[in-house]
Amino acid sequence: MPSVDPQAAPPAEAAQEKKPAKPKKPAPPVHPYAALASVLKALWMDRALHSDLCPDTDIFRLYTQNSLSKITVACGKLERLGKDKKKEKEWVDEVFRPILNGIGVFYSQICRKAYHGHRSSEALKKDIEARLYGAIDLAVRDYKWFRLQKVKPYKDKYNHFLPKQTLVGTIPVPGKLVDVILEIQSVGLMSLNNLAIIDEAQVIIGVPE
Repeated sequence: MPSVDPQAAPPAEAAQEKKPAKPKKPAPPVHPYAALASVLKALWMDRALHSDLCPDTDIFRLYTQNSLSKITVACGKLERLGKDKKKEKEWVDEVFRPILNGIGVFYSQICRKAYHGHRSSEALKKDIEARLYGAIDLAVRDYKWFRLQKVKPYKDKYNHFLPKQTLVGTIPVPGKLVDVILEIQSVGLMSLNNLAIIDEAQVIIGVPE
């Protein structure tokens, strides 16, 4: 029987002792308003694309001033809200709705450009419309806040007999645009349950020249 040298190195398997696996760090909790924050941040991330599609630098500058420039701070505040209903309402009224209204004004102005034949504006109009009345509307409905009152400038007509929007201004226009909603000044809110209007959209319409 061969002798075993006590000085000999141990077999490789013995030398490599198994170390206990490090416990995985738990994933950071997703804050309850992550969906809305994601939609708003996407507008900021896509600003270069939207700027390229916008045919008027003054329109985009105003949109940046009224909405885009406020998104980072707004999302920071949103992530710190927790589930305090009072703070939630304050954030909606004081932070979110001004951004929302800025998006509504920008959407209106892009609708005007698209109506007058700017091809890039048509693509931008569809994009902003999908975000405003699609992604943002879906997020606020999921939080049981409200839903957005859908108004499409240069398409929807203002009903003088049964108005569903608040008229805040007029613009002289050719005959086919008379009584057509031309601009959203503030986005309207509707109840989730019976679709009653909580706060009417404020609009500008066309009147005879």
